[in-house]
Amino acid sequence: MIFQDIKLENFRNYGSQTIAFHDKLNLFLGQNAQGKTNLLESLFIMGLGKSFRTNKDSDMIAFGKDYARAVCHVTGENGENEIDIVYQKEGKIVKVDGIKLSRSIDLLEHVYIVVFSPDDLKIIKEGPEHRRRFLDRELCQIKPVYYSDLGNYKKVLRQRNFLLREKNPDKNCVMQFASAFPNAGYFALPLQKAILGDIGVFYGAAYIAMFHCYIWTYGVKLLSKEKTKVNIKKIILNPPIIGIFIGLILFVTQIKLPDLIYSPLAAFSTLNTPIPMLIIGFYLANMDVKATFTNLWVYIGGFLRLIVSPALALAVCLVLRCDTNVATSCIIACSAPSAALSGMLAQKFGRNTE
Repeated sequence: MIFQDIKLENFRNYGSQTIAFHDKLNLFLGQNAQGKTNLLESLFIMGLGKSFRTNKDSDMIAFGKDYARAVCHVTGENGENEIDIVYQKEGKIVKVDGIKLSRSIDLLEHVYIVVFSPDDLKIIKEGPEHRRRFLDRELCQIKPVYYSDLGNYKKVLRQRNFLLREKNPDKNCVMQFASAFPNAGYFALPLQKAILGDIGVFYGAAYIAMFHCYIWTYGVKLLSKEKTKVNIKKIILNPPIIGIFIGLILFVTQIKLPDLIYSPLAAFSTLNTPIPMLIIGFYLANMDVKATFTNLWVYIGGFLRLIVSPALALAVCLVLRCDTNVATSCIIACSAPSAALSGMLAQKFGRNTE
């Protein structure tokens, strides 16, 4: 990939400037504060749409001006392309060959660039965040999908940190619990059966087995006000795990239960959805509805539980190339609302149930 030329308008300290480049080696000499780094910065944005010096696009606009523009011609694997980037106070516009791009990441198809500036000495002298930033910047160009994943990761991280800064420890830990644990049984199993049939219930049971191992370790530790040790006995002997083991034995041995036993169990299974509705309804009846719907944490928790969690599950299943039925079953479970156990365990451990 070769830069042919670049034209700058109101970019940093450049009013109007056009520079042509040699196809082999280019050296820029000059006094301090003459714009050498600004020129390198204008080339760098052609690859990522953002600066290596600042996170604010408005910093690229010259003082007293309403916009900054950089137009560059490059020659690479895709032939010759014109990249046109305009920074305005309300945002930026990126075009390639006159066509507006919806995502800056698409620039990586045309420009690959690595910059090493004096600030990058911080990767040696200072903390690990500088090294991560340097590596992230280069990995984004090697694997463009990393750019998108990195953005999603940072968004989730900011949301998590926002929750962790909540001053009320009761609400904080209950919100974390509700965001982490879906209603994988009462809500997910009927959907898995309706969509996938009996095999969906089988995969759902496997999910629930791990779900309860996790909930009786990390979940209990999260809600407990005292430091508690992991109780292996509680993990193995809690009713859902016992039921799963019995179901697995019946599945493997193909033993058919007598109608006297099977019919009542089948009838009870239809209560999977109504029972949690009654439990949730009990807590809803005792809460302040107005305070709940005006509470930002409710929307953040719902977003994490209903959107972020299934999206992450889908990404993992795609990366691992899981069987379609397995992936569908996992995504259904992760898409379920918060577990009814959230309220029950919160009450058991003296946490805020609202």
